[in-house]
Amino acid sequence: MLEAGARGGASAQMRVRAAGRGWRYLGVDISADPNVDIVTDVHAMGPAVQDESVTVVYTSEVMEHLLSPPPFVAEAHRVLRDGGLFIARAPTTWPLHAEPWDFWRFSSHAWQGLLNETTGFEILEVCEFGEASIVPALPFWRGGSLMATYPAPLLTGVIARKLPGSVARGRKAIMAPGRYDPA
Repeated sequence: MLEAGARGGASAQMRVRAAGRGWRYLGVDISADPNVDIVTDVHAMGPAVQDESVTVVYTSEVMEHLLSPPPFVAEAHRVLRDGGLFIARAPTTWPLHAEPWDFWRFSSHAWQGLLNETTGFEILEVCEFGEASIVPALPFWRGGSLMATYPAPLLTGVIARKLPGSVARGRKAIMAPGRYDPA
C-alpha cells in the first residue's frame, strides 16, 4: 500500500492499520516526516517507486494540494499492478487551508474526469461524506440564487481499479451524463 501525502498523525495511524492487516505500507511525501519512507514529488515518482510495484494507492485530503492532479493519476497508474486500487478522498466544500498550496475541490462528478478508460481506470464507487450549507457572509447579499444555501457534501471519495492491460493515454474530456441546467 502506497500512501501519497504520508505526513502527520492520520497517516501514522494508517500505517498501524495497514500493518495490523499484514500489508506493507509505503509512505510517500514531498517533505520528510517520521512516517515518510520516500521523499519525492508524487507528480513524478520516477525511479523512487517501481512500475507495477503496489496493489493500492491511497490518499486522503491531499489531492487538493497537488498543483496538477492528472500527472499524479498517471503516476498512480504506472506504479499500480493490474487490478490494483486507487482510493482517494478530497474536499468538496472546505475552507482554504495550507495556503498557498490549496488548489482544487472535487465534486462527486469530478472523479470521472481523472479516472476513466483513457487514464486506465474504472470507477468502482464514489461517495460523499458530511454535509454543509454555504451561507454568504456578505453584508450586501440581497438574494439572487438560493443555491448558496443548499446543502453540499464536505468531502468526496472514490475507489477505482486499474484496468488490466491498460495503457494510460493521457486525459480525454468526458462529459457527465444528463443535461446542464444553469443555476
